[in-house]
Amino acid sequence: MKRFLSTLCALLVAIGFAGCEQNDFMIWDLVNPSVCFFITDAETGANLCDPSVEGNVLDWNVTATTDDGETFELVEDDPFTRATLAEPLALRLTQHSTLGNVKGWHVSFGEWDPYDGFRNKKFTINWGDGTQTEIEFNLFISKMRKRDIKIDSSIWVDGEDHGSGYYDGWIINIKK
Repeated sequence: MKRFLSTLCALLVAIGFAGCEQNDFMIWDLVNPSVCFFITDAETGANLCDPSVEGNVLDWNVTATTDDGETFELVEDDPFTRATLAEPLALRLTQHSTLGNVKGWHVSFGEWDPYDGFRNKKFTINWGDGTQTEIEFNLFISKMRKRDIKIDSSIWVDGEDHGSGYYDGWIINIKK
């Protein structure tokens, strides 16, 4: 009986130590960005995304078409809320941005979730005046280790490298 109890105690101690192993599991709360377009009047410098400006983008019949053939019409954004999941894909006229880093009226197309792994994703903004802007981007996790993550967020505008970073390359200024 002593031998049985000793074995049982040794087994319980071994199980206890096994349960104390450190867990390095991380949950990453990533930004779900949108591509943001600031449209200004080339002559006056007025923000043509501002609904109070005469001749603003709401009068233009602006659409976005993805490489999947899905088309989105420009909508005025609902009041801003922030949840952890990406907002549904939409073409929005808004003053808000993820984390509040982008200020002022702009047209945004997104949100895009890096966990979905977009590689060479394309869409076209048709401005309603016969002009368009073609966007190609990558948004995927290129490296994920215990305490290190790297996201590829490169973007091209009309075939030219526009950099990377949600609030650098993903902000596009257009003069009309």
